Amino acid sequence: MVLPTAPSLRVLAWELTRACPLACAHCRAEAQPQAGPDELDTAACRAVIDDVAAMGRSLLILTGGEPMLRPDFLDVARHASGRGLMVVAAPCGKFVDATAVAAMRGAGIHAISLSIDAAQAEDHDRFRGWPGAFAMVTAAAAAARAGGLPFQVNTTVHRGNVDQLPALAALAAYLGAAKWDVFFLVPTGRGRGLAGRELDAQQTDGALRQVRAAAAANGLRLKVTCAPQSVRVAAEDGVSVDESGATGCLGGRSFAFLSASGQVQICGFLDTPAGSVRERPFSAIWRDSPFLAAIRDRAAWNSGCGACDHRETCGGCRARANAASGDPLAAEPSCPCA
Repeated sequence: MVLPTAPSLRVLAWELTRACPLACAHCRAEAQPQAGPDELDTAACRAVIDDVAAMGRSLLILTGGEPMLRPDFLDVARHASGRGLMVVAAPCGKFVDATAVAAMRGAGIHAISLSIDAAQAEDHDRFRGWPGAFAMVTAAAAAARAGGLPFQVNTTVHRGNVDQLPALAALAAYLGAAKWDVFFLVPTGRGRGLAGRELDAQQTDGALRQVRAAAAANGLRLKVTCAPQSVRVAAEDGVSVDESGATGCLGGRSFAFLSASGQVQICGFLDTPAGSVRERPFSAIWRDSPFLAAIRDRAAWNSGCGACDHRETCGGCRARANAASGDPLAAEPSCPCA
């Protein structure tokens, strides 16, 4: 098999740990209160950072689980920042107070994300599996804002909250979020229990237009995740990518995910491994993994997405295709083009 030249890595999301105090209904990691026995140690983390930094300047997202539960969380962030990577983090909010905000800024963390999935506290708490989760995350937002640490609000959209999108955008703006990142539910991990609550093709198109309008009405920068058909919808409506927040599937092309145990994946929602950094450097896996080559070669896909006019700009969600059919190269089930 002749492997094409690997594209440049722009974003690496790194699951530092699967430990987390919450029990979110949609958690792709099926996070538990305690860390697993197979997490990369500090020395291995530094080696990965050195390798990734040598590939060029990219964005490093420290996520989990709850990344702040790693005792070396700030050390990892500081090492990555010192090697020239743009470091951000995705905490659950429980440990984000004034002291933590100052420490994160001191370690070179440029911004954080905080997840809010319902406009009402009781709905958010139920979805997150933690009484008081709504109060906790809004307090974290206040601490970040007061401490000068930019943050974005992440929202996972499903049938149970799609009618709350305007209220969620208004809440994100009220809290002072710099951006609103709207994720469309992929039923993987613990999220398999939500199968049937993801939006269908027509609902997804409608929700994409709704989040665009809600973000604009509240002066929010918008990003859409796990709905690459947003590129098609934006083109149909004659709006720019920046205005729509549209992003085609970048998994394996400019985005990668690294699991807590060292597995390289195209994203966190598709756990098909491309290789392990315990066995080979990340850069080598990114360069010559046959699985990544197959993901990148969209013209060769034997699916509706492979035959679609939007295959290069959209590509369909490979994780959602896999969740529906067991085939990561299959048609995207939440797009009418497939």
